[in-house]
Amino acid sequence: MKNNYLFLALIFTSIISSIHSQNYSMSNGSTTTCSGNFYDSEGNGTNYGNGQNLTFTFCPSTAGAKIRLTFSSFATENNYDFMYIYDGNSTSAPSLGVYSGNNSPGIVQATASNTSGCITIRFTSDGSITAIGWAAAISCISPCQTIQSNFVSSNPTPGADGIIRICQGQSVTFNGSGTFSNSGTGATYQWNFGNGTTGNGTSATTTYAAGGGYTVNLNITDPNGCVNTNLLNRIVQVSTTPTIATSAAPTTICQGQSSNLNSTVTMTPFVQNCTPPVSGTTFLPDGSGVSYNTAINVNCYSNTQTVTATSDIANICLNMEHSFMGDLEIRIICPNGQSTILKAYPGGGGTYLGCPLDDPTTGPGTGRNYCFTPTATTLLVNGPTSNCGNPSDPSITAGNYQPAQPFTNLIGCPLNGAWTIQVTDNLAADNGYVFNWDINFNSSIPTALSTSFTPTIASQGWQANSTLTSTGATTATVAPTTLGSNCYTYSLIDNFGCSYNQNQCINVTAGTNPTFSQLGPYCQGATPAALPPSSTNGITGTWNPSSISTSSAGSTVYTFTPNLGQCASTTTMTVTVDPAPTVSVNSVTICEGGSATLTATPTQ
Repeated sequence: MKNNYLFLALIFTSIISSIHSQNYSMSNGSTTTCSGNFYDSEGNGTNYGNGQNLTFTFCPSTAGAKIRLTFSSFATENNYDFMYIYDGNSTSAPSLGVYSGNNSPGIVQATASNTSGCITIRFTSDGSITAIGWAAAISCISPCQTIQSNFVSSNPTPGADGIIRICQGQSVTFNGSGTFSNSGTGATYQWNFGNGTTGNGTSATTTYAAGGGYTVNLNITDPNGCVNTNLLNRIVQVSTTPTIATSAAPTTICQGQSSNLNSTVTMTPFVQNCTPPVSGTTFLPDGSGVSYNTAINVNCYSNTQTVTATSDIANICLNMEHSFMGDLEIRIICPNGQSTILKAYPGGGGTYLGCPLDDPTTGPGTGRNYCFTPTATTLLVNGPTSNCGNPSDPSITAGNYQPAQPFTNLIGCPLNGAWTIQVTDNLAADNGYVFNWDINFNSSIPTALSTSFTPTIASQGWQANSTLTSTGATTATVAPTTLGSNCYTYSLIDNFGCSYNQNQCINVTAGTNPTFSQLGPYCQGATPAALPPSSTNGITGTWNPSSISTSSAGSTVYTFTPNLGQCASTTTMTVTVDPAPTVSVNSVTICEGGSATLTATPTQ
């Protein structure tokens, strides 16, 4: 009897388990549930079939809940059999991804904006080769609590305008917190520093190596996967390096001469790209009317700003490759749903976009940049070609192209929000990849959140030196006394407190002392020699006075000045002029036949 009770208990447990853990196989249909397992069409452990095109929708059995699928295994024929997951109750809902091969979806769940809480799965397989399929656990999650991230402080601290201004290579520590409508227990905190790095915890530090503007946010996630709904948008501006050009006139001088220093400064602006490109690869598998979306979220304009003219959109650029342009439609969709077609279907035939790896080779090739602008006059399908890819075939060259539909279709679109590129593959042939894309608005449109700036000069000048004279903000006169290279430093400090220096060197060479053969002395009234125009060691120049005068007795200093262009010093020569002698004779009386000696004594 005891064994009978045990047997009945096992049967009852099995029934209860089957009620609360229903298995669902891929088919055309829908269900409401918050538990169970989801398998491919043949159930757990058996390959799915060929030629399938099935759609199934899971909706939560608990009001207000969201469906979550946790895949424990996934295997399909790579690049031929695909699972498409949609965030809603039909295939017209936004895509949550396309998966093939061993690229498992992992954990997928309905998003907070999905009011139905449902998830729709579409699966397609071709006519040959199958795989083991998948297994996923079904569960429901409760609607998210309200989470707000808060900026508490930073080191260094923000300015009065809330902007943190630092120098290149400087580090910033951010401190934040979270506000939760229910509980913050178990929440994780991740800082996005805007420089390509992240940090974990309520306090985190990063270093900004390059000049520019950066937007910092704190992302908070609770254990249910719910995230904060606000953006801190804390701005960090890192000083840009100015262009400093210095000069000296002349750059080589003789010892004892001077040179004039000058500097010219150009401050370097940083111009924000409001919509940085989406990075990461979006796979465009073979399809028949299947659309693939990739979006950029714009948030640096005011909520009331809209596209008012076609010129508001400078360009929309895609870096992509596809081995059959003719089956594609490329469309841009703005945040309110308005759209315009960039490349229409059909058109372009088998011409490549980018440089793909065509059948039977698989995998991403190399992208080319295709920009759609309101001023271009050539459609993408009519663009020039050059051969590339594998096999090498004609491909549209990179460049600016006219959209298939005008940008006037986008007038009235909000600038802020999700801008989406939608690529629709209309034929079951060939595949491709979008490697990145961006949309650029006219730079004249003012932004509500701008990291653009131009540093200003707080102080500037040539650093103190004992040989500097007549110094100004950008000029100085220098008379170095030391032979060889003499360097002087121009220094600038900007309004960020960052210092930038530039050296200017002057070469000082030793001067030659002209030598001359001494002239004179001369007698007063005598004809003197001419002052020589060049020294005995080859220095040419002029004399002052220019010639020797013997009209009066005495000593005169003559100064020799070397001609310009010679590294020589001035010198002097003293020439003496003696007075003419005078003779006086005393009278002497002698007898006839007698003699006398006469002596003359000159007087000076």
